[in-house]
Amino acid sequence: MNTFSNIYHIIYEFNDGFCQYAATSISSLLYSNPYLNFHFHLFHINCSQENLEKLKFFLNTNGCKFNLYEFSPQSFSKYPPTSQYSLACYLRLSAPSLLPGVSKALYLDSDTIIVGDIRDLLETDVIGYALAACRDSSFSYNIVKSYLSPEILEEYFNSGVLLINLKWWKENDSEEQLIEYLNTHKVKLPDQDALNAIFGGHDIVKILHPKWNALASYFCFPPQVPNSEKKFIKDLWKNARIIHFIGTIKPWHKECVNPFKNAFIQAYNSTPWGPIQMTETITNPIKSNLVKIIRKLKMELAKISSAFSI
Repeated sequence: MNTFSNIYHIIYEFNDGFCQYAATSISSLLYSNPYLNFHFHLFHINCSQENLEKLKFFLNTNGCKFNLYEFSPQSFSKYPPTSQYSLACYLRLSAPSLLPGVSKALYLDSDTIIVGDIRDLLETDVIGYALAACRDSSFSYNIVKSYLSPEILEEYFNSGVLLINLKWWKENDSEEQLIEYLNTHKVKLPDQDALNAIFGGHDIVKILHPKWNALASYFCFPPQVPNSEKKFIKDLWKNARIIHFIGTIKPWHKECVNPFKNAFIQAYNSTPWGPIQMTETITNPIKSNLVKIIRKLKMELAKISSAFSI
């Protein structure tokens, strides 16, 4: 039985291919925070009826309060087309108009799992800020450094975990500013670049401890994170709260060796889609196993290296 009376609003966005992973993330959140009350706002595009029925069954079985918001490609007429990313990446930008009665919400990417108590994050004060977020990987930095200003790059943040001050967004017409930016600039990481360009460098983004968005990049060797964030690596191996499986190798892939992969599998298997069926990113089994061995060796090196970090 839930203990705390506060209702925390949680946003997910997904297409049909990520519906099951959104459920996995929700399952991990419920398991790690059984005493908190959540209201889930689920933005989806091109989802099959079968997957939506599974999702609703899962949420109802767990006593969740939720709303589903259906979108079609025509819903994005104001936005420019994307190349390698799904149109779903734009959905979080519409949160202010979709949730008129909500002043603050936590947005989570569907490739995240929650492995600890996140009440402190949910209670973070964002008055006077557009949002709170964590720094992104150095890999993303290298992608965007050619077209974003140094002021923005200095605290370039990842958009996979966002504590959004919806009230601030509404008062400052942020949604329209983001749409205008996307239509007038060439970007490679669509929603994330727009969020950084509009909010970054203006002292309206609260930068959080990376335990609230522990990117897979922290557990690589060498770690692919900004130098300013490397001091957190040792702590993240034990005290990360939200794990974010960024990159092309996901925890449902055989080649994934992320130390939190088993936590993901456990959460996935608690959903109607379980048990998990692992897939390969490399069709040649010999090459796939070789990649897995190399990645595992590097992960072990990362673990050893973290023990000696300051």
